[in-house]
Amino acid sequence: MIRKIIIFILIVACCILQTTVFSLQNVTSVSPNLMIIITISIAFMQGKKEGILTGLISGLLIDFTYGSVYGFSICWSDMPRALSVRSTLTMMSRCR
Repeated sequence: MIRKIIIFILIVACCILQTTVFSLQNVTSVSPNLMIIITISIAFMQGKKEGILTGLISGLLIDFTYGSVYGFSICWSDMPRALSVRSTLTMMSRCR
């Protein structure tokens, strides 16, 4: 339970950093996407279920802060990456 609370606090902190600090510091009009980084990291470390849940929460947070259509970044950004990262990792471990 404590791990889930820490992950949620980390997601909210990354969302705040991404929407405030990192959106102002563009290098050649490119800014880092911390939500994708946190989703992929959680998917690698905790597994597919935690990665999907992280992608869902982070996608909704980004939609609430940036977008006008809620749920758009969940379908097109975070969850497919979490699923593909875990399946790629499984395929790579089977090939060895």
